[in-house]
Amino acid sequence: MEDMRERILDATLRCLDRSGLANASLSEICQEAKISRGALYVHFASKSEILCCTVARATERWLTVSTFHDVPTLRDFLVAEYDLGGVDLQQGIYVEMELLAAARTDLALREAVRQSSDARADMIRVSMAGLQAKGHLRAGLSSEIAAHLVGCFLDGIFVHALGDRGDRKMHIAAVNTLLAGLLTPKALKSLPP
Repeated sequence: MEDMRERILDATLRCLDRSGLANASLSEICQEAKISRGALYVHFASKSEILCCTVARATERWLTVSTFHDVPTLRDFLVAEYDLGGVDLQQGIYVEMELLAAARTDLALREAVRQSSDARADMIRVSMAGLQAKGHLRAGLSSEIAAHLVGCFLDGIFVHALGDRGDRKMHIAAVNTLLAGLLTPKALKSLPP
């Protein structure tokens, strides 16, 4: 039963990537998943429910690979966001933008997007609080402000990826500059060159 839901969600992502939200019909999703429309309705009541589950699954996957517990893993996390790049990242951003626009009128999707955003922000806040508890954040810098700065940096990567992203070397320099503003000199010394 769960395998079929995953198959439908995978097919949905491929359709969204290929056709965009407006053109990704339930018929196309069924065809991509190689199932009947009746089989789809056994697992999902509507396209909105499929989209909500797609958002939730993407968030769960992001949280699995995007945690950090110390200074080196924070740096690795921020550098890895660039490495997701290229055309696939741009397509993913366009799909995310379409979902955000659709959430304006679809209350269930709006709630799924809000929960996704909250989960991502919470992960960053908890991780930054852990770094603060270890004495890694600069004096006077709260973990909330540090988390907000990291969130803004990630949002900037999102927007920057739509245009000329620059090269990886520039991205790493930006990460290092951000970390220099967040971390104590002792914490910075724990980073590899």
